[in-house]
Amino acid sequence: VPCISKTGAATVSLVAGTVAAVGGRVVGFSADQPVVMPALIAGTDCAVYVCADGTARADASFVAPAGYTTANSRKVGGFHFDRTSVINQYSIWDLRHRPSCPDPRGMVLVNDLFWVDIYLCNSNPVAYGTSKAGVAVASGTVLPARSALFGGGSYSNMDWWTANELATSNGKRLLTEAEFSVAAYGVTENQSLGGAASTIPATAYQAGFRSAWGCEQMTGHQWIWGADSGTW
Repeated sequence: VPCISKTGAATVSLVAGTVAAVGGRVVGFSADQPVVMPALIAGTDCAVYVCADGTARADASFVAPAGYTTANSRKVGGFHFDRTSVINQYSIWDLRHRPSCPDPRGMVLVNDLFWVDIYLCNSNPVAYGTSKAGVAVASGTVLPARSALFGGGSYSNMDWWTANELATSNGKRLLTEAEFSVAAYGVTENQSLGGAASTIPATAYQAGFRSAWGCEQMTGHQWIWGADSGTW
C-alpha cells in the first residue's frame, strides 16, 4: 500500500512510519501526518512532499511545493483530484507504489492489478501526457501530436500502430480486451452518446460513463484500440 492515505474528500495524510531523506537529514513520522493541502482544482494532479522542516505538503507543482525548493523538500508521491472535486483513492501513488511509466499523473490502479489512464488520450500528449482533464480527445478526425521519439509533428491517422506509438512514447501500453473489461467495470451498460456522428469535445466527467476505479468516458464514446486489436 502507498505511504499516503486518503482521509477525506479533499485531504490525505502520510501513514505512520513514513521516513524520507530530505536536505541531508532524515524526516520521519511516528503517527499519521496530515498533509498541508493547497487550493485544489478539479481535474488536476498534485504531488506530495516531505519537507526538511518536518511538514508534509501537497502542491500542483511536480518540482517543489510553494515556498520550498528541491533542496529542502522531497517528492514522495501524489494523487488525482477528480472532476467531481474528490481525491480518487485509486490514483494515490508513492515512490514504490506507482506505475512503471515515467509520469504517474492521471492514472489509477485497477483492482490492485494494473495502472490505467483516467482520461482518453488527448490530441497533444507531447505537451500534456496521455491523461489530462479538459483537453481535446484524440481521434480519427482530431489527430494527435507525435513524440520526437517517432519523428515529431502530427499523425496522419489514428490506427492501431499510431495508438501503440502514442502509448510507447509515454512508457505505457494498450490494454488487452480482458483488462479493458475490468477497467470499465461500473459504467452504465448499453448507453452511448448517440451515434457515430457525435464528437467528444474534451476529456471530462459524464455521469454513467465513469468506471468504478474513476476512469472517465470509458464506454459509449468512441472506438478504443486494444493490445490485441491489431488486425484492422
